Amino acid sequence: MNLLEFVCFLVFAAIVILCSRGLGHLAGIPEVVAVIPVLCLLVLLLRVFTKGSLRGVLILISLLASVVFLSIGIAHGWGLRDSIFATPLAATLALIVVQGGRLLRRRINLAPLQKRERE
Repeated sequence: MNLLEFVCFLVFAAIVILCSRGLGHLAGIPEVVAVIPVLCLLVLLLRVFTKGSLRGVLILISLLASVVFLSIGIAHGWGLRDSIFATPLAATLALIVVQGGRLLRRRINLAPLQKRERE
């Protein structure tokens, strides 16, 4: 993920947080609960208006949901009034976890090949 994709993802997460906050105020529900219908609507819109696969859309939405929930949790834990301020930290943590998982998978897949070369 390059810097432009990361910034676009941050803006995307901030838009989801703002929409869930607005829906929470309109419906009288907490912001965390309002994230779920916003994400479901986003899945529907992405599936209808893009040519991406369902698997790709679900991976994007699951990463987005984890960043949004982590951002709301960090903001609540630190006592921040707006959870948008914790979005860059939450997205960075999620990016570190994803990249670490990819590196671990690559090392696991390369281990048998390196073992054969030594023999």
